Amino acid sequence: MSTPHPQHEETFRVRVYHTGGGGPRANLPAVLDLLQEAAGNHAAQFRVSPADMLERGTAWVTSRICVRMDRFPDLGETVVVRTWPHARDQFSTRRDFLLLGGDGGEIGRAASVWVVMDIAARKLAPLPDYMDGMWDATPRPALDLPSKAVPRLAKPESETPILVRRADLDINGHVNNARFPEWCLESLEQWPGRLVQADIAFRAECRLGDAVVSRTGPGGDGLLHSLSREGAELCRMKTWWAGASPLP
Repeated sequence: MSTPHPQHEETFRVRVYHTGGGGPRANLPAVLDLLQEAAGNHAAQFRVSPADMLERGTAWVTSRICVRMDRFPDLGETVVVRTWPHARDQFSTRRDFLLLGGDGGEIGRAASVWVVMDIAARKLAPLPDYMDGMWDATPRPALDLPSKAVPRLAKPESETPILVRRADLDINGHVNNARFPEWCLESLEQWPGRLVQADIAFRAECRLGDAVVSRTGPGGDGLLHSLSREGAELCRMKTWWAGASPLP
């Protein structure tokens, strides 16, 4: 096998199924899906793709991702996702992203933190020894995380119930992480403007048939969101908004 390149680029075209009620542009869940696709394909070069991990009884789990968008790409636009892993420690690794639009200019950045789950034990595990030295830990991050932790929603002002469907599940049998921020936005009573940044912390897994509640409330310079199941918090998210245009 040839030595994997420390950086990976992948080109996507925005399809109609990447858009939503905010108009002919990709939405946040679609962007997260593209980032996940590029990350998985790059990981395959190191033989640690989701399928490779599954064969070893483990799975990659995103514990946090922050996405900042100058603009969301238009329907039919070609988008380049550039990604690289770095800054690993015993239990986690960072993977960052740049998004380039059809004109080659930067349209967004993202930073993510990944951990490994032991599938049989259903608990997090240290990064396996076979990952030692797989990638350079020194590249500069694309984006600094805005805070040490995503703040907890203290005063919810609206809520929406959600039932987990089969279509929400990933190859490991739990809810795909791109669905969580999508559900967080479901409890918005109205779009507060144009979404410019989302910082998401994933706290617990979710499975078929689970009854989930999405809640939203004020969060200083943005909005705070929470997903919970029977009182247990599954996900926290903070969003920042600009202008008065519909959500991309």
